[in-house]
Amino acid sequence: MKAGSNLERILENGRFAVTAELGPPRGASGRLIETKGELLRASC
Repeated sequence: MKAGSNLERILENGRFAVTAELGPPRGASGRLIETKGELLRASC
């Protein structure tokens, strides 16, 4: 089976994975979501 996502690749290699979820922002700024996502991405 070919892994389609980073999470699938990590799990198929038998590595430990941590998942996280971001709640929606209070405003309509897409930039805020990007900023929060980059904070999490740095930990991946």
